[in-house]
Amino acid sequence: MLFNFITIGYTDNPGRPEETFFENIFRLPAASALYFTPSTNELVIERFWDIDPGIQNKKISDNEAIEQFRHLLSQSVKRRLRSDVAVGTSLSGGLDSSSVVAIASRFMTNDYRLPTIDYQLSSFTAIFPGFDKDESHFASHVAKHFNLQPHTVEITVNDFINDWSRFLHHQEEPFGTASAYAQYKVFELAKQHHVKVLLDGQGADETLAGYSKYYKWYWQELFQKRRLVTSGELKAAKEMGVEEEFTFKNIIAALFPDIASVILERQYLVNALRHEDLTRDFVKLQSKEAYYSTPANFNLNGVLYFSTCLHGLEELLRLADRNSMAHGREVRLPFLNHELVEFVFSLPPGFKIRHAWTKWILRQAMAGQLSADIVWRKRKIGFEPPQKEWMKDKRVQDMIYEARKKLVNEKILKPEMLHRPVSSTASHEGNNYDWRYLSAASYL
Repeated sequence: MLFNFITIGYTDNPGRPEETFFENIFRLPAASALYFTPSTNELVIERFWDIDPGIQNKKISDNEAIEQFRHLLSQSVKRRLRSDVAVGTSLSGGLDSSSVVAIASRFMTNDYRLPTIDYQLSSFTAIFPGFDKDESHFASHVAKHFNLQPHTVEITVNDFINDWSRFLHHQEEPFGTASAYAQYKVFELAKQHHVKVLLDGQGADETLAGYSKYYKWYWQELFQKRRLVTSGELKAAKEMGVEEEFTFKNIIAALFPDIASVILERQYLVNALRHEDLTRDFVKLQSKEAYYSTPANFNLNGVLYFSTCLHGLEELLRLADRNSMAHGREVRLPFLNHELVEFVFSLPPGFKIRHAWTKWILRQAMAGQLSADIVWRKRKIGFEPPQKEWMKDKRVQDMIYEARKKLVNEKILKPEMLHRPVSSTASHEGNNYDWRYLSAASYL
């Protein structure tokens, strides 16, 4: 687990979902139940829910799909407003959290109010003034439009340093980026304002293809069906400024998915074995059980299933659960209602990406309910703090050098790492190694 975390940032094992960073400690896999028989001392784990991403309703019309999606999402939000304590919402200003706010605001009527509780919907937002990925102006616009009670927290590198030990205590396992800490502070803000329950937009990106990395999977599927050129998707993506490219490698992956899967796994192992920071003994010992997982089906629904049910969303939900409960808050996720998720996976890929718009059906469902600059915003901004700037702070760099020292003492990193400059990286950069050293060594 540590080898894979350092080399590619995995915090789980998709092939063995019960595995953790701790020896002889296992987690119950998602959508599973554990049965114990005292008389025989037998433990049995059974999966009680799953999706078949290969079953799609190809006859459904655009209007029918949009209307059904709107109904299921609204129903999900309505159910999650049930509470005898104050309810609020995490609000980044992006499409997902803003959609939850727009729908929730419609239901904040007398039916949801108790005489002793003020039910004006509160929003909680992390802000990073001067940071190019700060979305506070979008969040402020949404809060004002829907008459929310807005609360914001400006998170600084000083907060990060002061909270580090406490934050580690609640996480218990390594985590890939500083985004987890920003979320921690949002839930702390909710606690300060005595709001117990928060609705959050997590899950939409994984079920509805919200990240740019999903383009290639959709294009490969269109190529398999000989519709890539006639669909106009590559042209639309180029006009929208999408940086993803469709290359010869994608053609090979589309035509020979089994071979592509093997190549990807071997490529990972080769790169991991060549990781120049790690000692030869550590690599030799740990790489024997190294793993790199790829979707079983090399199409859009296949990779969305992989992200939602096997690897990706699991980490985000674990972080959200620990961050919320660290402050005694409950987080509820309308986009992950099982009926809504099942419906989304029953839709053909064109409902998730169309004319280069990701999350196409969500945008259509929210058109008219949210302003166009949110619904049709081209630039996808992930929820992240200015990690790169924080890592340039001398105090953080001192923390990283101390972390490296621990890993050198454990014979994980080479001794020369004690003298190399710190590499400051943004939250979602692939070579986020110094952050991983800081996170991992903090638990040694």
